[in-house]
Amino acid sequence: MEKIVVKKDEKKVLINFNTKFYPSEYIFKSVLDFSDSCWTSIDGSEEILQITLKPRSENIDLDTLGYEFYNYVFAIIRNSGRTMKH
Repeated sequence: MEKIVVKKDEKKVLINFNTKFYPSEYIFKSVLDFSDSCWTSIDGSEEILQITLKPRSENIDLDTLGYEFYNYVFAIIRNSGRTMKH
């Protein structure tokens, strides 16, 4: 499974997280923070979360959106003082 899938025809990005490595509470916080600029949804299971981001504006670059979201999750984890799970 790819971590980031860009679906240009549907104007959305799918981002997959393994919750064994990325704490779900930080993923949920990131989704909430991105909801101002994107329509968001969360799907998946306890182990794998799939985040869908669909930009509200045409000015948001689909090719970089998934990477920006990943970086945002990393920043929240880092700023919390917590480390990623190994």
